[in-house]
This record gives sequence, structure tokens and C-alpha cells, in this order.
Amino acid sequence: SLPKLLPVREQKLMREGWLKKRLDTLLLPMMRAQKIEMWIVTNEEFHADPVTEYIAPPIPYVGRRDYFIFADRGSDKLERLAVVRYLEEPLKSFFEFLNPAGREIPATLRRIVEERNPKTIALNIGGTRGATTGLTYDAHKFLTETLGPEYASRFVSAAPLIVEYMDTRVPEELEHYRTA
Repeated sequence: SLPKLLPVREQKLMREGWLKKRLDTLLLPMMRAQKIEMWIVTNEEFHADPVTEYIAPPIPYVGRRDYFIFADRGSDKLERLAVVRYLEEPLKSFFEFLNPAGREIPATLRRIVEERNPKTIALNIGGTRGATTGLTYDAHKFLTETLGPEYASRFVSAAPLIVEYMDTRVPEELEHYRTA
């Protein structure tokens, strides 16, 4: 017989609990193992990056481009920033929330990267799974132009990180995945 589904609100709370644990415990060690100091996930209006639903809570409105930035600053905690166009309350539980005006987004992104000066910046390019190639040509071009040649030369594929992250479950998820 089919398992009984949880009410939608309980499903949402469960998923967000898993997400918090995944971001708090899995991602930083994975980034370090892959030698990634910064990961930028670009989510576009009408073209969601397939990784977004695994690194952020459900967001009903996407701006032209929203950015989820994970930075390893050498501490025991992963820095998580969301540079978004719409104030989405659920994001505040998972990210430091930045909401610049549209014309200020390039300067905001550049400032974030310059302040952290990462040796590697992973982008969702390359790889053999659909989830590893979510960055569009135009978004790549925008990041390259915005960050300039010095930082663009540090771009690497996030594919190995994405595969490891998506293939790993926290213990709380396992029972539900086995049932499914």
C-alpha cells in the first residue's frame, strides 16, 4: 500500500528542516574537499537553476536574476548570502539577505566577491547531469563582465560539488527516501 502523505504544511517544515541541516553540516566540508572557496548559484526568472530547490526554500517570486552565494571564509560556519530582487521571508532563515535595487546588483556582487577574494568560484557549468549545467550563457556573460577578468579566471565547475551534495542525505531524510 502507498504511504500516507503528510499535510502540505508538515511537508514544508520537514523539507526546510532537512535543508537547514544540509546547509549547516554538509556543504562546507564538501566545498573544502572540492577546493571551492565560493559557490554562486544563479536563479533566473522563468529559468530556474535545477539546484535552487536543493539549496534554498521554495521562493514564489524570482527577480530577473537571483544569486545564492556560499563562501568559505575559513571559520567553522559557511557564509550564505542571497542577493535577490524580492523580499522573500523564508530566505531569511537560511541566508543573509541582500535586496539591492536592480541597477545596484552588479556592484553588490562585485563587492561581495572582492571582500572575500576567493581563489576559486564555482558556477553551475560543466558536468554530465542536467543539474550541473544550470547556468545560462547570458548569466555567465553577466558574471564574467561584472566580476572582471581577474575573478572570471577563477571560475571552476561546481559539477563535482553538486553531484556529491545531491547524492548525500542527512539521516532524517533516509527513511522518507527509502519509503519513496
